[in-house]
Amino acid sequence: MPQLLEELTQFYWNYDKSVVDLFHNSIRYPPNESGEPLLCVFATPERAFAQVWKRLGETSKQKTHPLLFASIDRVGEDFDTTRERNASLRRFAHTWDPHKGQEKWYSMQWPEPIKFTYQVTFWSRELRDLDSVVQQLHKVFSSPGFGKYVSVDHPFPMNERLVWTSVREVKRLPVVEDPNKQRTLRLAVTLVMLGWLVVEPQEHGIVEKIVADFHDSPDLVVPGPLLDTVEVIG
Repeated sequence: MPQLLEELTQFYWNYDKSVVDLFHNSIRYPPNESGEPLLCVFATPERAFAQVWKRLGETSKQKTHPLLFASIDRVGEDFDTTRERNASLRRFAHTWDPHKGQEKWYSMQWPEPIKFTYQVTFWSRELRDLDSVVQQLHKVFSSPGFGKYVSVDHPFPMNERLVWTSVREVKRLPVVEDPNKQRTLRLAVTLVMLGWLVVEPQEHGIVEKIVADFHDSPDLVVPGPLLDTVEVIG
């Protein structure tokens, strides 16, 4: 049974989760068939290590961190006027009404186009690990424009949709030097998703019967006597 929009509050959790899942499932360490899915946390760079220790069940007093992991942070949500439409989607989706024994159809206004921007920061102690990440990124985002379509789960009635996602920038960040820990190398990737915010759906009425009256009219302007009545029942 799909969740109707009025039964939940849609923030951006579905897009955040899709980005985390994308990098967790697509980037492997070591970069071979036997490599493990990359450890990913949704956190700002300042909170990245704390979230890693929390995920691993360890304390922040440790002097080393995993060889390679990624922190993901949403840094922008902008209304995208280029995809805005003054339109409605009629009979867009349906559910089953067990009381009436028939389908219940829904329509909705054109969803709000939002451009989501994410910063994905890769943390490592070895430069070769970051070089491997760059190589894997080119394989993952292999479509023209350094992008790919990513599956994102939306509230009903949009449900699961493919959303265009592209890499806008890949750059090295300054090395983090800590006298109590090993140095940390960083690689920052800027990711943009052309997403949507679902507008609350409206129940769309179903035409159950059509009644047509046929009249005699010599001038096709003024109706004359009624000739017949036809009913079409759906």
